[in-house]
Amino acid sequence: MKKLTYLFLLIFVIGSVGCKKYEDHIVKVWDIEEITFTGTYEDTTNNLNIPFSGEVTNLASIDATIEFFADGTLKGDTDAQYKLKVSVFGFNIPEIPINQLIENGAWDIKGDILYITHEDGGKTEYFIEELTRKEFIISANQASNPNENLKNSEFRMVMKRKKK
Repeated sequence: MKKLTYLFLLIFVIGSVGCKKYEDHIVKVWDIEEITFTGTYEDTTNNLNIPFSGEVTNLASIDATIEFFADGTLKGDTDAQYKLKVSVFGFNIPEIPINQLIENGAWDIKGDILYITHEDGGKTEYFIEELTRKEFIISANQASNPNENLKNSEFRMVMKRKKK
């Protein structure tokens, strides 16, 4: 019986040492490599459902970053000018410039969910697809989007550890 207890204790210790929490990896500066989105915009006034998809096209040419701090705050990229390439009903529309895609705020992780609280008090949930020392991938869907008009929406962001 004693040997069995030691075996379970050994397995627990090895398992605990081998598992890193997400929080151990998130605190750093991340380069945003890819942002994509798809979904349907529901115009209830005109009774229209408008399918869309898109991506941010100029991430390689701007210094798009997001920094997570150990105190639970984050610094978004407030100076970057993002260009969104959007397709509506399968037709490409001109690129849309957007400022401050990533806002400053606070973050928290529970399980596989990253919670972002924005400066205005709004909250967004992201599913952590992958988080290692070098790569961070998050996604969101309709359930985590505060905009009720976005139906069946999907959002995905790929980040790489910023090189010093």
